Amino acid sequence: MNHTNLTPFILLNLLFITFISFGQVPADYLISSDINNFIQEIESTKSKNLDITIEKGISMSFAIKNKITSGHTSSYLGNIVNEPNSSFVFLVHENVVEGHVLLKDKESAYKIFANTDGKIYSKKVDIHSILCVNYEKLKKPEKSTGKNNQVIPELESLPGAAGVVYLDFDGEIVENTWWLNGARIDAQPTNFSTRQIEEIWHIMAVDFRPFNINVTTRRAVFDAAPRTQRMKCIFTPTTDAEPDSGGVAYLNSFSEGQTDNPCWVFNIGNARVAGETGSHEVGHALGLSHDGQQNPNQEKTEYYSGHGNWGPIMGWSASNSIGQWSRGEYTNATQREDDIAIIANNRNNVGHRDDDHADTSEQATPILVSDQGVVSADNNKGIITTRADKDVFSFVTETGDVSLSIETEATHANLDIQVRLLNGIGEEITLSNPEGQHAAINQTLEKGQYFLEIDGVGDGTPSNGYTDYSSLGNYYISGTYTPGDNNLPPLANFSVQVSCDEVQFTDETFNQATEYLWDFGDGTTATEQNPTHTYTANGNYTITLTSTNPYGKNVNIKKDIVSINLPDSPTVSDQNICTGETVMLSISGNSNYSWFETSTGGEAIATGNEFTTPQLSETKTYYIEGALNNCISKTRTPVQVVVNDTPEKPIIQITDTKTLSLSTSHTNYKWYINDVLIEEATSPTLLPEKEGSYTVEVFNELGCSSFTDPFFVSLTQVNISQSTEVLKYYIDPITKELIVEGLTQKDRSLTIVDLKGIIVQEMDPVREINIDVLSSGLYILLINNKAKGKFAKL
Repeated sequence: MNHTNLTPFILLNLLFITFISFGQVPADYLISSDINNFIQEIESTKSKNLDITIEKGISMSFAIKNKITSGHTSSYLGNIVNEPNSSFVFLVHENVVEGHVLLKDKESAYKIFANTDGKIYSKKVDIHSILCVNYEKLKKPEKSTGKNNQVIPELESLPGAAGVVYLDFDGEIVENTWWLNGARIDAQPTNFSTRQIEEIWHIMAVDFRPFNINVTTRRAVFDAAPRTQRMKCIFTPTTDAEPDSGGVAYLNSFSEGQTDNPCWVFNIGNARVAGETGSHEVGHALGLSHDGQQNPNQEKTEYYSGHGNWGPIMGWSASNSIGQWSRGEYTNATQREDDIAIIANNRNNVGHRDDDHADTSEQATPILVSDQGVVSADNNKGIITTRADKDVFSFVTETGDVSLSIETEATHANLDIQVRLLNGIGEEITLSNPEGQHAAINQTLEKGQYFLEIDGVGDGTPSNGYTDYSSLGNYYISGTYTPGDNNLPPLANFSVQVSCDEVQFTDETFNQATEYLWDFGDGTTATEQNPTHTYTANGNYTITLTSTNPYGKNVNIKKDIVSINLPDSPTVSDQNICTGETVMLSISGNSNYSWFETSTGGEAIATGNEFTTPQLSETKTYYIEGALNNCISKTRTPVQVVVNDTPEKPIIQITDTKTLSLSTSHTNYKWYINDVLIEEATSPTLLPEKEGSYTVEVFNELGCSSFTDPFFVSLTQVNISQSTEVLKYYIDPITKELIVEGLTQKDRSLTIVDLKGIIVQEMDPVREINIDVLSSGLYILLINNKAKGKFAKL
């Protein structure tokens, strides 16, 4: 029997039962404004009790029973006065305070902590977040004789590993811990037989197989390990540490470091339950929490017992044939933490064990086979250590039958095996994933080289089975085949990596080719082992590789394996514009286009198939770059906008004959009056027919134009005599009416204005016009707003 002094810290225990979750927790409650004063009160309390208001309206008297010091850390332990079955812990470390209060009979608890403001607070919490209470253990342990006549087998799962888990079956003295306020616990040995101890060790060794952890029964191995990388797991019928509990552990005690904090296993009714409980408690020591389940009615099971043949180790896994680490993938899981990542994390400083076999055929492990063709499991085995791990083995056979069996652990296995048989170039021939956790290959094969790819897989769905998350552990290969030699012709194979128009070809030929001939499918070839080729046209290309060695040659043709789809050069035309104009440039093609002002580099000024230029005063070249499938044009396509000069602005002049003319000659003309185009007025001269503001737009031979300044023509400048219409008008001497003869349907209005340009009479065109309203004087007659002549009223 050994003797251990311990200073553990956060308590978790294993109680297999369902409970109802509690409501929302209250806010933090201030219990001391000064952390230093609080520490002094704790340290000065000896014979008297410490009174603390733990919650508004609730005061408690704390009776300190024990003080345990380890390094710079002191633990104060005791119970609450007049509160049966209560306990508390204050942990003081360099002016930092934390702890908890447990009122088991009331199923109530508080956490004590120091905040960043230097004050001490309490918070009422669900007692199950600290300690599970009032539940019976799964099975009453067998009574110990108190004598240790066992022969403990010396077992190690991974000698030399970074982490050590020591299984203690021969009894232990534990004192000065949080258990029983630091009182001595004389843990009695179990009555397990050697065979039972071996089974318990095997269960736990399988569970921790993926990790760099040595599960051992050798005390010397534990003693030699660093304090921050070891855990003692005590199997005992002595339940003083936590009566009526199946097991108990302190969270993260594996890496605590100041002292060795054991975990306890009280479920010792049989080896299976003891082993699963041991893995569960060591899981807590490594930082894991419980895997439970909560149904839609809010009924919560603290320890989920699994479904089918599967159960989570951090729930209750002893009732099912497969117990695995979990990340809460099953229905209504209460805990989704990544168990495997937590165990292997930097806090525990153990990681995964080394990968023993490569994941690829290029680095495959040759199967060891006797001259008689026997494959022995002792010589051909491995471990799947992570979800992503695959192990690949190679073998060379003569033509004939190949029979290989891949088995996992005989009992308590976590690994569910899938095996693929691949040919020499990695193509799948067959796959084996039958019911159960084993796999087998039975095939008649031609002479050549082949590969076995071994993987851990799941079964069913997370609701009725399990995923490949924790399908990890040992496997063993056995069977028979007729060994072949390596004097084989090559098996040509290759891979391609396309980067726009450039393709890297990588030879993956098996059996050591000495010569290569590549046909790139575009009329070109190469003889290098790993050539690079540039294609000049879009399309799909069939690649042929011929590999040769002294024993023969082999051809591999991969149809349309290379697809070149480069951006098209855009279709675009140069444009001509006049000074000060803009133009929309349009392009077509299969790409996403960007517009630039430079042939290389620079920032894009626009994107898309259209671009409207700003107003330009000089000729400008733009450059277009295509993009497609993350490839861009090798060169940018230019488009030129030619800017043509506008004509010199002419000046309107009026001649003695009252004709408008221009000071300069041009190619084309457009006349306007009051900004309205005069139809058919396209000559360099114009005979104005009505008063108004005249302008001319003149054009050069390139179609560019400019406007004259406005030229105002008054009524006195209108050349009435040159009107081409046949119109007669006079005043009837008898009726005194103005008679207008020669009106037609084209005449829309008739207007009389005085010499000041003021309209004095306006009407529809009629032959007889009453002019009685007119005063004596000279007037102008306008038809359709054009002056037709003058008349005088006496």
